[in-house]
Amino acid sequence: MGLSVDDFLGMDTDEFDAASKAFGEHEDMLERERWERMRLLGLMTVQPWSKKKLTAEKLLPLPWDVKDGTPKDITQNHTEHDGTRLSKAAHRARAEEMRKLLGERY
Repeated sequence: MGLSVDDFLGMDTDEFDAASKAFGEHEDMLERERWERMRLLGLMTVQPWSKKKLTAEKLLPLPWDVKDGTPKDITQNHTEHDGTRLSKAAHRARAEEMRKLLGERY
């Protein structure tokens, strides 16, 4: 958190709790900004080769993307509807389906 020893020792538990929550929120925000930049860069890289108009959210869904009021589960890409893990063949089938959706040229 970047606190000096004197600042840390001068805090009571409520102050430390508030500071640690603010620090955590700040770190989360920075991490999201990094991912959003990478998602935009990916979109700009892939879009010229796609016949269809892509969106950053479709290209790389992230856990904080909200749909219908509930956040998407990041594990949804690795599990079947019943919650079991996808096999290699199922992953390949999904990749082939994505390739068809994107067209011949990504």
